[in-house]
Amino acid sequence: CDANRGALYCPSRKCRRARRCLWRAPICAPLLLFQVSPARDRELTEQVYTQMQLTRRAAVTGRGGAS
Repeated sequence: CDANRGALYCPSRKCRRARRCLWRAPICAPLLLFQVSPARDRELTEQVYTQMQLTRRAAVTGRGGAS
């Protein structure tokens, strides 16, 4: 939170005034998360799914060829 300057966007006046996080669990953390467009989210999901399928296929092929 401090590294990403979250205190500047924090809902807490105390944090903004001190310009650092004063909470044990930062309440500004959700504000610091980056947003991913729906198209990019779909693209990333497809890439991960494809990689999982290729890994599974390699595992099956490797075991099937050894038998």
